[in-house]
Amino acid sequence: MRAQMLACAPRRFERDVPSDGVMRWCEKRRRTQAATAAVLGNTDLVAHILRDNIGASTLAAASLVSRVWLEACRSDPSVLRGAALYQGGLTKAQLKHLFAIADSTADALPCTRHARRGGGLYCLYEAAAVDTLLGPDGMAEWRLRLRARAASRWSCLLTPPPPHLPRRARWQEEERLHNIATLKRARIEE
Repeated sequence: MRAQMLACAPRRFERDVPSDGVMRWCEKRRRTQAATAAVLGNTDLVAHILRDNIGASTLAAASLVSRVWLEACRSDPSVLRGAALYQGGLTKAQLKHLFAIADSTADALPCTRHARRGGGLYCLYEAAAVDTLLGPDGMAEWRLRLRARAASRWSCLLTPPPPHLPRRARWQEEERLHNIATLKRARIEE
């Protein structure tokens, strides 16, 4: 009986062996993955890709991708400056959250005051304020402030995330403000 069952068992057919096309596809995929890993594993290339192309919330998300991306976000001042100025400037809440600074530090920085639609004023911190924060030892001080904020057990209460409109995701709002700032710069240059 056992002999009859073995005789009826499925045999290996030619389709069980990978064809040349499948082998070529697998080899091409391995080469593509190796090239992608080489590019995205290089801190300088990642920093070049991220520079002036992301906003503050996207910077936070990009730093979670891998250790290389975290290193690119935390070590290159041009990436941080580009993220801060992506929208054309930062409000006080966004500046405090991104740079982990106190109210008194933010008040000492240069800003422009603008009227709110519902009344009141808000401060917009532009390139001068960001460059002041990213001075000679700015990146090292920023990393120390981030570590101190992360080590604080009250960090979630002391530095709430900046407010955003409920209709849009943060990256959508950043993209909208980036487009407005780009159009304003183009009008000024004309």
